[in-house]
Amino acid sequence: MRNIVVFLYNLSMYEYTVKKTAAYLSDDYQITLFHISALSREYGSTDWKQDSDVELCDIGGWSFRRIYRELHDRRPHCVVFYTYQSIFDLILIKVCELQGIPTVYHDHGIVYGKTTKAVTRRQVHSRNMARAIEYSSKIGALLIKSRGRALGTARELYKVLIQNDFRELRFTKYFFFCKHNLRQYRGMLDVEEGSYVVAGVPFFTDASQEHSLRKTIRQNIAIYMHQPFLRIGYSDISFDEELEFLREIGRILGWHGYHLEVRLHPIDEYEKYASLNTLGVVVKKDEDLPTECSRAKMIIGHWSTAMLMGAIFEIPIVAMPFPGMKEDRFVGLFGTISTWCSDLSRLDGFLHETKNRVVSERDRREVADMIGDGNTFESNARRLGTLLYSIK
Repeated sequence: MRNIVVFLYNLSMYEYTVKKTAAYLSDDYQITLFHISALSREYGSTDWKQDSDVELCDIGGWSFRRIYRELHDRRPHCVVFYTYQSIFDLILIKVCELQGIPTVYHDHGIVYGKTTKAVTRRQVHSRNMARAIEYSSKIGALLIKSRGRALGTARELYKVLIQNDFRELRFTKYFFFCKHNLRQYRGMLDVEEGSYVVAGVPFFTDASQEHSLRKTIRQNIAIYMHQPFLRIGYSDISFDEELEFLREIGRILGWHGYHLEVRLHPIDEYEKYASLNTLGVVVKKDEDLPTECSRAKMIIGHWSTAMLMGAIFEIPIVAMPFPGMKEDRFVGLFGTISTWCSDLSRLDGFLHETKNRVVSERDRREVADMIGDGNTFESNARRLGTLLYSIK
C-alpha cells in the first residue's frame, strides 16, 4: 500500500476538499493528513472526528527537525499540497526536495492571477508577526540542512516571501480543475508540459447524482454563498452590519419574487445567523450543496467557487463586492459567465437584466473553460489515481 501525505491548513479544508475524493481512491493508497489547525484557529475549531482510514498529524507546533524526521521515516509516495503560498508550504516543499520526495499540487478552487498579490507577504506583517517569528527558526534550520544549496534556497525564499514571485516554485505533478486555472498557474508557477492533468471542478458525488439533480424542478429561490470574511479579517464591518447587508439582499430579491437562502461556509456558526430566519430569509449550512442549488433559480455571492453551481445548472450568477473590503482583487473572477454588480444599490436593475438572459453556445464554451468536465468527485479520484500512479 502506498502512503500519501496530504498537507492542509486546517481540518475544515479536509471536509470539503479531500474527503469526498479520497472515498473513491483505490484501496492501494493510505492517506496521512498533515495540518496546522492549532495555528489556524480563525478558520474553525480544531475539534474533529477521526476518520478510521485517515491518520491525522497536527504539525503546527513541530520543530523543523521533527518534520524532517517524520517525512524521512514515512518515506511517502508523494506529498499532496492544496496550497502553496504560506511559509509552512514552502518549508515542506523544500524538505521534500531535500529528501527526493515527489510533490503534487492539487487545485481546490477557481484561481485568478491577481489573488496571489501580497498574500504571502501578508503573513510576515501585522497580526501574523508572532507566527512569522515562530517560523523563522524553521527557516534557519532549513537553510542549515540545505548545506551547499543554502544560498539558492535563501534566494528562492526571498523571491516568494518578499517579492511574491512563485515562478521558481516547482512541483513534480499538478492536478488542475480546468483550462482557465491551467492558464493562470502557468503565469505564476513553473508548470512544465506533460506534468499536469486537467480535470473538472467537483460538484457532484458521482454521475448518478449529477444526472438525477439536473432534472430537479426549479423554485423561486436565490442562494447566497456566504463566506466568513469577518471571521478571517478580510472586512472591517461589524457583524450587525453584515446581517443588515444580508437582509437588504433579501428585501431586493423579494421585490422580484425570489426567496433568499443563505448558504453558510463550513466554518460559520449557524447560531450566529439564525436570527435571519425570522425575517423571511432561510439560513442553511450542512445540507448537500448540489441538491440545494438544483432547486434554485439564481446564485449570489462574492468569489466562492461554490457559485459556479449556477454554471452547472445554467442559472444566473450575480457576483458583487462585500462591504468593508479594503480592495477587491476578484473583480471579473468568473468572467462573462456571471453578472458583476458593483454596488448593492444596483442589484435591483441587475435582477431585471438577468431574468431575461438566455444561455448561448458561447456561454457554454466559457463555462466548460471555467469548470472543466467530469464534475464529480468519483471522476476526479479516477484521474488523480492515474496521476499518482505515474509518479515513479
